[in-house]
Amino acid sequence: GIFFNADNLKLALPLITLCVVYGFFKFIPLQIGVPLLVFLILGYKIRQSRLNAERLSAVNSLEKEGTDNEKAYRMLMEEEERRVVNEKAKKRKKADKKQIKPRTPQLTMTNDESDEDDDEYDLAKISKKKS
Repeated sequence: GIFFNADNLKLALPLITLCVVYGFFKFIPLQIGVPLLVFLILGYKIRQSRLNAERLSAVNSLEKEGTDNEKAYRMLMEEEERRVVNEKAKKRKKADKKQIKPRTPQLTMTNDESDEDDDEYDLAKISKKKS
């Protein structure tokens, strides 16, 4: 929509981060919060290292066995296809944003004489009040 877009998120991210950190340390005691944060960070690092090792083993198996290992080949191709699809979607969104033109207000009155008459009537009304 109009209010929820990437630009607004980029601008609001520091404030959102500050509020989340404040709320976390305000409502969760340090004896629980700090070990919880350490646990979450370590879990994330372990997950990333496993994914990297899995990708590396797939590449190594392809190099050793050639293209016989279809599972590893499929996994690499799916990852590449996802990357290409995401890039195309981003380009399409940028193109759509460029094509959107700002709306221009349309005039409701088509008769120019009626505008002039209204102005003269208003001017006459003002001049009567002054005298």
